[in-house]
Order: sequence, then C-alpha cells, then structure tokens
Amino acid sequence: AVLLPDPAGTHLLITGWSGLSDDYVASVNADRPVQLTLIGTGRAPSGRAFSSGRTVAISDIAAEPEFVPWGGVARDQGYRAMVSVPLIADGAVLGTLNGYRAHVHDFDGDEVERLTLLANHAALALTSARLVDRLRDQAELLTKSERIHRQLLDVALGGGGLPGIVHALAGLIGQPVLIEDAAGQVSAVAGGATELPADLPASAPGDPLADGAAVAGRHVWTVWVAGDVAARIWVGPGELSALDRRAVEHGSLVLSLELARVRTAIEVELRLRGELLTDVLGGAPTDSPAVRDRAGRLGHDLAGPAVVVVGRVEPADPGRRILV
Repeated sequence: AVLLPDPAGTHLLITGWSGLSDDYVASVNADRPVQLTLIGTGRAPSGRAFSSGRTVAISDIAAEPEFVPWGGVARDQGYRAMVSVPLIADGAVLGTLNGYRAHVHDFDGDEVERLTLLANHAALALTSARLVDRLRDQAELLTKSERIHRQLLDVALGGGGLPGIVHALAGLIGQPVLIEDAAGQVSAVAGGATELPADLPASAPGDPLADGAAVAGRHVWTVWVAGDVAARIWVGPGELSALDRRAVEHGSLVLSLELARVRTAIEVELRLRGELLTDVLGGAPTDSPAVRDRAGRLGHDLAGPAVVVVGRVEPADPGRRILV
C-alpha cells in the first residue's frame, strides 16, 4: 500500500494498493486514518515512518503494546506483521510504502532493502506525476491568462474606455472592482463597488502599494503610467484565486494603456488649444487651411465671427497667478 497525506496534512490515507482487501482500505481511510498529529505512544507505524523518515517494522501486531487503534483494523482483516518505509524525494518525506503479512514475520535486511528500492521508485513516480500536474496547471493558467488579456484589450481597443474595462474585469473575476485615481477620487466602479474602502492607511493616494496587498478588507493593485502612480484598482472583499489575480494584473496593464492614451489625448488637445489661441490672438488669417484644420479638430468653426475671452483667476495664494 502507498499512503499519502490528505490535503489538510493531518492524516495518511491509502491511495494505492495491491493485495489488500477493499474492506481494509475502506476501514482505514474512512474510520481510522493514520493520524500525523499524534506524538509519542499510540502512533501507527506509518505515522512514525512518515515523521521520522525511517523504516518501521512490526513483526507481530498482536504483541505490539501500542496496537490500538490501528492494530485492531489490521488484526480484524487478518494481517499480523507489517513494515512501513518512507517515500523520500529531494530530502522530503512524501508518504509511506507499507508491506503486510498474514502471519508473524521478522522483516530481514534484504526485505527492507528491496522495499526501500521500491519506495524510491514510488517517490520518483510521485514527484514526476506532481511535476507534470504543475506544468499542466501552469499551461492551463497561461492559456486562460492570455484569453483574459485579449478580452480586456479588445474592450479597450473597441472604445469601451475606463468603464468598459472595469466592468469586463469585474465580470471575469466575479468580484466588485473600483478604480481610484491618483488624486484619491473614484473614477470607475463595477460589480457592486460604490465607494473606497473605509479605514484606509494614512498614505497619500499616489503612494504605491504592493500588488495584491490586502488593505482594509480588499485587495489593491497599483496602476503605473510613465513611471508615475496613475490609479489604484480595489478588488473584493472576496477571496481571489491565482487566475483572478492574473486577471487583475492584466487589467492593471490594460488600464495603464488606457490611462496613457487618455493622458496623451488631453496633452494633444491642450497643445492644439494653445496653438489655436496663439494663432487667433496673433492675427493669423482665420481662412488659413492650417488654422481652420486646427480649429476643426477642437470642434470650432472659424467661418463666422468668433469671440475670445481671456480671464485671470486669483488663487488662494496671492503669490501665484493662473492665466486661463
């Protein structure tokens, strides 16, 4: 029999066997699994072998003073002797390989050596299988991750803007999503999120936080644009899987591209407005193709009369002046 820890790591369960009765396997796994949390007396041979990393052999279960409760199951099923060899790979104990006999038996050195060789092969097979499973999981995660990235990017390229990206992200992870800009203002929400988390740490909105950090009951990611903190993504308060986190990471990247696009558009618009104002105030002919084209991009028609208003705003600080 091969015994491996359960997901909680508290018991050893029989996961593979040959020659054992189905009743014995069912009884051990369902009613009396090998406890790994016991210390001292009362520990089954498998538990001792697993914790110590050394072979444990019992020549006569009936004569073993610590046979309860594991010995009772073996005795009821007709097993009198057993040996438990640890499955060791890369210095870690993965489980145990157990051998059983129906009669009293002293396991000699040759038998233990052969069982140890079998245990080493079993440990190698387990390690290889787990590696294959991890590679398969990673490949599946990458495939799903690429699909998520394309979906979010399609929303951005399709003109969905910030609200569209946030709603797509909330739908992908099944969690509320809220976007906070660098000034600490809510700029987009989806999935039920309506406001910033309460009891935020006393840091400036533009300060970066560790991606995926749990803050005030939610998870937060920082969105960067040209080396500056442009926004924060708040997700939750539910738990996030590895794929959910990957989706938020992709969402952060797509949001960064969208915010960079918006920032560039604003900068271009301000430059065009400044150039148009300079042309008009400088006396450039309004029927000039270049001037009319610049005005048209800003939504102005210079074919008719135009009025230009220049104002000055007095700021709270009298030492500063803002011209509009």
